Amino acid sequence: MDALVQSVILGIRSDLAAGRLVLPSLPEITFQVARLLDDPSSSGEAIAALVGKDPALSARFLRLANSAYFPGMRPVADLRRAIVRLGHKVIKHLITTLAVSKLYDVRAHPAARPHLVELWQQSTMVASLSEVMARRLGHLEAEVAMLAGLVHRIGALPVIVRAERTPEVLADRARVRELLGQVQREVGAAVVAQWRFPPELVAVVVEHEDATRESPGLADYVDLVQVASLLTYRGTDHPWASLPWASVPATLAVGLEENEVESLLGYAGARVGELRRLLGPQSAASVAGSPVRRQAAG
Repeated sequence: MDALVQSVILGIRSDLAAGRLVLPSLPEITFQVARLLDDPSSSGEAIAALVGKDPALSARFLRLANSAYFPGMRPVADLRRAIVRLGHKVIKHLITTLAVSKLYDVRAHPAARPHLVELWQQSTMVASLSEVMARRLGHLEAEVAMLAGLVHRIGALPVIVRAERTPEVLADRARVRELLGQVQREVGAAVVAQWRFPPELVAVVVEHEDATRESPGLADYVDLVQVASLLTYRGTDHPWASLPWASVPATLAVGLEENEVESLLGYAGARVGELRRLLGPQSAASVAGSPVRRQAAG
């Protein structure tokens, strides 16, 4: 292992163990909404009143609720009506998705910006692909799949930001990849534990890098994210780009044939631009570029 990378890894692990590593946090309103939604007796008026305390969140929520991601739902301008139509479970995941997306704002980290932008592009493409495949399968929730794709590499965010202290690492893509490969999973596990995420999303963060993983029954969210990741790495220099399609158990669990890949990529690729617009505004979201890049640092 590169000595400089090893020193950064040791520093990150030491800071993580001591509680010194700065982990991304969700706004308190996210947890307040979740607690209210967990109460089946809570009314649409009460939920709308709480969400309405954050005008920016309310506006972004209505944009997402009125988007093509919810076909068949008539556009609404009233927050309460949108909440009643979508239902508690969907709202909970959408509010969290919107909160998570704000963490990808890259303006405060100029040195890390190229890596954070690439992380945003790859994560939103995985989110879009996962959502499409969840709707196709039927037994998984599309909104959870979207959130799973968005957070699957959440541990890379604090790692990349922490690496700003060592510019020589950030300047070398191979070093960044080695660094992320070693610690993004354990840092990500700490992040989602802090956020009190459900087990199925914790599993996505912890297990998505294991290409040999086999789900015990029907395809789960880890399978979706793995297949989506495999698709986003096609044509790049990422190690997963060279994996034979059928050698990854997740492709069999999801039931996606290799000859269906191009049509799925085309469909999801058309949707991901809209998803990035809806989850914005972010500096990363406004950067032009293909969702599937020639190089991949993850």
